[in-house]
Amino acid sequence: MKTISILMLVMALSLTIMPVMVLAQDATEISDSLDESVSGFKIGLKQLGLAFTFNQEKKIDKELDIARLRLIQAKVAAENGNTGAVQKALEAHNRLLEKVHARVNIIDGKSDENAIRASLSNMVALEKAIEVHEARIAKFNEILGSGNLTDEQMAKIESRLELMQNKTDDLKQLQEQKQERVKTRLMAVTEMTEEEADAEIQNLENAQNLGEVRKVVAEVRLQAAEKALEKLKARVSVTEANGNNVSAILARIANAEQRVSEAKSFSERIRAEEGNGNQARTETDGNYDSGSDNSGSSSSESSGNSNSGSGNSGNN
Repeated sequence: MKTISILMLVMALSLTIMPVMVLAQDATEISDSLDESVSGFKIGLKQLGLAFTFNQEKKIDKELDIARLRLIQAKVAAENGNTGAVQKALEAHNRLLEKVHARVNIIDGKSDENAIRASLSNMVALEKAIEVHEARIAKFNEILGSGNLTDEQMAKIESRLELMQNKTDDLKQLQEQKQERVKTRLMAVTEMTEEEADAEIQNLENAQNLGEVRKVVAEVRLQAAEKALEKLKARVSVTEANGNNVSAILARIANAEQRVSEAKSFSERIRAEEGNGNQARTETDGNYDSGSDNSGSSSSESSGNSNSGSGNSGNN
């Protein structure tokens, strides 16, 4: 008996500690400072591993990992003032996002229930991976703004930065569309209602800590965008004082202001979704409480009604 009690205590502690560990791991990935040492040999090994990976979802994970290394390459090149190397690294990064986009486009062709549920779980994991990578891009933009590149050099790579953000946005949109299709297929196969399917997705998101990831990513994106904008505005006065042209800086400020606006919109949407989720959970709890009270009332009226009520409860 004592052994069973100890085992139950260990299991309870594991369930308590596990979410904290998951959140710590996620926070480390999201706050990635892109300081890792990267060489062409290291990227080559990663690409070799990718070539011998045949599962599409695992390929996506590895391609996003290599995309992270390309961001680090671009950061190091920017610190050395090498715009050509920055452009090359960003182009390689964007090609990887294109490959991820193409893979996502073909991974939802499942038809049996277990495979559909697995696809749904993969879609939630994909959203999390995209969110984390977008935080890395935001951090990269912040680092780039305080790097050694001149305004003229930055202007040369601005189009690559814009393309990088566009491809990330396209990937997020595709993931949302695919997840909706997988949800529809799950409803068709299991005869679930949409509310039940949404509840299943919510459970998957909770299990993968997606809600917390979204909140932290929103904070990172906003802080990085605001810091980059602040540094650019500080450079305007210094450049003007030196009698130099500020048109290139002003163009970058306009882009930075756009990023801040987008980051604020994203942060507000995440807060609104969290509020709606809390409200929905409160209403659900209220409905359960109300259902319990009604069940008690009906059982006091007649045992037949009580049995009927139990059957309905089981169906729900």
